[in-house]
Amino acid sequence: MRPMARPDDPEELLHSMEEHRQELRLAVDELRVAAKKWTDPGDIVREHPVPWLVGALAVGLWLGWHR
Repeated sequence: MRPMARPDDPEELLHSMEEHRQELRLAVDELRVAAKKWTDPGDIVREHPVPWLVGALAVGLWLGWHR
């Protein structure tokens, strides 16, 4: 990251602002991807299928015996 632009150089300020905009866009895109991954149940199940299978089996057995 570059040091802050001098306030008396408008061209340098514009360049610095554009760099900061690009960095912000990248950060927002990364955040969007992370939020989607965190809220998508399919991704969570794909990452850890065994606990979900065991849990589904346990719930199924519990529901079957309580009828």
